[in-house]
Amino acid sequence: MSNDERSSWWSGIRGWLRDLPNRSLAICLGVALFASAVLTFKTPLLYPLLALHDLHLQDQFFNWRDALSIYRPSAVRPDSDLVVISVDNDSARRLGMPLPWSRQMYALLLRKLRDAGAKVIAFDLLFDSKSPAYSSGKAELSSRLKALLSADEAKNWTESPEGDDLSLARELRQSKNVVLANHVDVSFNLVNGRGQFAYHLPYQLFVLALGSEEGAIGNVDVEPDDDGVVRRASLVFDNFRLLPSFYRSFGLRVCERFQQQPAKLDDRKTLKLGNKQLPHSARINYLGQTGTVNSIEFWRAFDWERHFSSNPFANKIVLVGYQDIPDTSDEPNPEPAVVQRPSALPANSFLTPTAGFSRPMSGVELQANIVANILNNRFLREPDLFEQILMAFFAALLTARLLERLRGRPWSMLAAMALLSIFWLVGSFICFCLFECVIPVLVPVFGVALPAWFLVLTDQNLFFTRERKKHTKIFKYLAPKELAQEIDRRRLDELKLEGKTALVTTFCCQIQDFVALTEQKTPEAAIGMLNECISEMIAAVYQHNGLVNRISNYGVMAVWGAPLPMPEESQCRLAASCSLAIQEKLSGISQAWQKEGRINSAQSLVCFLGISTGEAACGRIGSESHTEYSVVSRSVDLSSLLETLNRTYGTKCLTSERTAQRLAEHYETRELDKLKTVSNDKPQYIYELQCQKGKLPGTMDEAFALYKQGLAALEERNFVEAERLFSTIIGRLAPNDRPAAIMLERCRQYLRQPPSPDWDGAILIADFI
Repeated sequence: MSNDERSSWWSGIRGWLRDLPNRSLAICLGVALFASAVLTFKTPLLYPLLALHDLHLQDQFFNWRDALSIYRPSAVRPDSDLVVISVDNDSARRLGMPLPWSRQMYALLLRKLRDAGAKVIAFDLLFDSKSPAYSSGKAELSSRLKALLSADEAKNWTESPEGDDLSLARELRQSKNVVLANHVDVSFNLVNGRGQFAYHLPYQLFVLALGSEEGAIGNVDVEPDDDGVVRRASLVFDNFRLLPSFYRSFGLRVCERFQQQPAKLDDRKTLKLGNKQLPHSARINYLGQTGTVNSIEFWRAFDWERHFSSNPFANKIVLVGYQDIPDTSDEPNPEPAVVQRPSALPANSFLTPTAGFSRPMSGVELQANIVANILNNRFLREPDLFEQILMAFFAALLTARLLERLRGRPWSMLAAMALLSIFWLVGSFICFCLFECVIPVLVPVFGVALPAWFLVLTDQNLFFTRERKKHTKIFKYLAPKELAQEIDRRRLDELKLEGKTALVTTFCCQIQDFVALTEQKTPEAAIGMLNECISEMIAAVYQHNGLVNRISNYGVMAVWGAPLPMPEESQCRLAASCSLAIQEKLSGISQAWQKEGRINSAQSLVCFLGISTGEAACGRIGSESHTEYSVVSRSVDLSSLLETLNRTYGTKCLTSERTAQRLAEHYETRELDKLKTVSNDKPQYIYELQCQKGKLPGTMDEAFALYKQGLAALEERNFVEAERLFSTIIGRLAPNDRPAAIMLERCRQYLRQPPSPDWDGAILIADFI
């Protein structure tokens, strides 16, 4: 690629990034790319923080689901295939036999369950050593237990310690539907930091009785997450692939027995059990809180015919295990150099998303949840890495779209992000309940959407600040400080500096014959005198909250109502007050100059003013190097024309009809004439602004009334009456009233040569000036 091509390519990118929506999209995609890198490489600090809190949030879904009762897996219904028999302290008390029990207790239970028609009997108990009866030499039976045993059974139980293990082995040999548990203890050596494994298999006598070590023994190990909560279950343990007894999980063995066929494994991290495709490891879809699975105490199950009206074990999977009892392990304490993982939980109890420290879940109920998930194939489905990355980019695109639509409105953007977070959370919960899949929340929302919102908002604020200052800096010199600051605080889309239509009042002011006053002066003196006058004019505009549109020739043009809107009456009153103030200021300057000798007594400063109100196109005009704020319309042109007409009428301030109507209540005005710019144009009524209300001299008050009557007579073509009225004004009330003299001359002309029949009382400006 040549240098020119690279330069053109880079220029195209820069041009694309100048567009604010494109920049927002680029920022959002950049955040999504960063989040994808965090997910892919599992970066320290960020990934554990987001992943762990996401797991905690997903744990709450189980509680919300139970609270709403909108979903309940079939495995927890009364007709479920699962029954748990709990070996607990209450059963030990009722049977009069302290734990650990003799093996004949379980042998008798096994016989009763087999006779009751249990389809699978699984012991989540470690029969990994000889019977406890060996330690005492003879078993002592409680009176309650003697009542449940025949004489021969009681004699065999008490006379021979070997009979304890043999009785359970005999029952195991007669049953072909039993699953026993094994597990692996993992400890860490403090000397070398390596893991050490202790393998616990059932006692060899029981293995021989089962007839197949591989098909009837399952691994009950579960691996908690870093926070100690069990969320996942391994159906097969890949670390023990070469150890068949420890390779398949306890829950998988139970389901194989229940369906009477082994699971088939493949190399794709899946296994097939019947028509179900199962993963090697999956998230447990817990049925509910502790106690959700149907559970029967050992002492009731031991004599179930007396406690149940119907058989609770027929064709069921029966899981037997410890609940709410202390650790009964007969294993000696480990060596001092080897330490076990500390735990604050009771033995054989676990923290789960639905069970906390106050009521942990027993191991047998945990295994029951795993078995139910396998039977129903209802493990929670989790997105893989590619799907998580797609979600991150989807969240980024959605965020970019929302922020682009709401740009320049930070609070709306924040509300949109809050709603997006809520919708994403609700959507994840709905997917969890209805589709049994886990949708990450924190990574798309807190890892993508909210950081993207913050960065986009920061970028927009910087952009708008730069653009606003770039576009509004011209007002620093055109408006009073307060108005300029208010303009600077407004948003660009509110100011619409690129162009908008607004109702404005324009004001045009020019000094009459300024060149004649300064033609004998040096250039420095002439410019100094002009600046003194212009400064007073601008100060008057600023005092009346106006915007200096431009400085032209020997005066200024000012605007009210743009770029910030203003009520029409306020515009007109401020413009009128400003015009009277300028006349007063220039009169004071004129007197000062006469005293200083800068002008002679026959000379004076006279300014002409024109005021007009109407709709106008407003906006910035110019180029990158020179920019002004201007207003363009017929109304603006009219104000300039009115300023010029002052020379003809001998007046100082003329206004348009619309402006005069808004001033009538507070200022003395009189209708002066009716003019047209072209013959077929609409007539323009022009008015003279004299002073504030009530300050008109008495003679002029009467002269204004006669002038109004004269205009009405003139428009009615009563030229004789009009001539009389205007003659009265000139002859008696105001001999120097130039407008009355003009009207008088017009009446006499019409008396000599009447106007055409279609004359509407207006006169062409071109014929008049």
